[in-house]
Amino acid sequence: MLLETLKALTNAGRDALQTACGLAVTAESVSQLEQGGLTFPALGDLVITGGSLNRVHLGADSGLCRRLAQLDDPAGGCSGTELLARAFLGHLLEEIPGRRPRGRFAGLAVEPLAVRTRGVRTFGFRFVTAAGQFFLLAEVPSRLEWELAKGTDFLTVMAESYLPDGWATRNALAGPLGVENFLVFLRKVEADTYLFLPTAGGAPRVVCAFLVEQCSHEGDRALKFALKLPDQARELPFPGTEVEGRVGVGERSVEFTTRYLGRTLHPVGGGAMLQCGLFSVPGQLAVLQRRGTFRIPIEEPIPVDLALDDDEGGSPWRRRHERRPGRLVLGSLADLSFSGARVTLDRNEAPGCAVQGQRITCNVHLPGVPERLRLAGIVRRVATVRVEHDDPCEELGIEFLPAAQQGPGVLDRVRDFVLAEQRAWLARRIQVAGVGEW
Repeated sequence: MLLETLKALTNAGRDALQTACGLAVTAESVSQLEQGGLTFPALGDLVITGGSLNRVHLGADSGLCRRLAQLDDPAGGCSGTELLARAFLGHLLEEIPGRRPRGRFAGLAVEPLAVRTRGVRTFGFRFVTAAGQFFLLAEVPSRLEWELAKGTDFLTVMAESYLPDGWATRNALAGPLGVENFLVFLRKVEADTYLFLPTAGGAPRVVCAFLVEQCSHEGDRALKFALKLPDQARELPFPGTEVEGRVGVGERSVEFTTRYLGRTLHPVGGGAMLQCGLFSVPGQLAVLQRRGTFRIPIEEPIPVDLALDDDEGGSPWRRRHERRPGRLVLGSLADLSFSGARVTLDRNEAPGCAVQGQRITCNVHLPGVPERLRLAGIVRRVATVRVEHDDPCEELGIEFLPAAQQGPGVLDRVRDFVLAEQRAWLARRIQVAGVGEW
């Protein structure tokens, strides 16, 4: 689904320029962006529902803006910018994967936009014409993220189809059959694969990738991962260098060792090519616990106030002059453990208000705890939750900072609450199982 979405975006960009502006595309490219900030030459934002996208930024350089101004129709009340945006939206909805996808304009304005990219599945597109350049910026969810957000049992079905019985209780998936089935599973669900690329400085460079396909390299089988590689050849691992990989599957982390083989490209439509890397097929897969401490689900939503520092993160949908430090966003506690929490943001909050690695303060009043707790943490995961017939919202995975960086006894109160809820949960299970007093 992810590759189909990228192809739909490239086709829609090319077709919109031809039908709305009469411009032929002479060159086009797509790139996976890293986490960070950039200034985007915005034309406007499109919001998508029912499809495999949430929002798409449209942008143009000064040359294309001048061409669009020539297409303005004051009598008809339609600007050249709106003409291009409407054409792009129409072409995109014809091809984008999904169930009855729909779209609307969130805003049309020609002005620079300060954007904070997440660096997981953030893609940038560039279309070159004789009049100027057209740009797209979009967060593209994986098939796994899309299905889980809709509440389907997609992950369970895929795991039962391709992973061995009881795999989650094993220490490893060994043997050719176990590895091969996992690779098919990984490609079909499009799960995030974190690769730890060695660097000259010693600390590995962590990149997020997804498996595109299996292919051949110098007569041997290889795995083609789409990922953002360093531009400088001297910053790349030497071919044959061992690379550690990690994939999260539910409550488990599947980890492996592979070898970097070199760069390659993968076509995604027209002349656009996605940057990829080739890696060897691992011989064994280790199965580990993802979170080191027991987590409890929160049955009744518990409100959480999150204090974010816009200097570190900030919403990509807010203009630069609107940014302010210490922004407060609202959410609900979804689960909790001794060492972290999962928080679902309020649907009124703008997407992208937090990024991985950002420091955050959680203000929450846990049931049965007299005072309001102030928990300092770091955002470790940002995921989009998609619900059919409703606007998407976001979930944050937060890791609490050590006790020395918290208020006195704060983590102890969290621990006591988790243990009390765990005991209540186990007691309910015993009653359901028909076990009497003992």
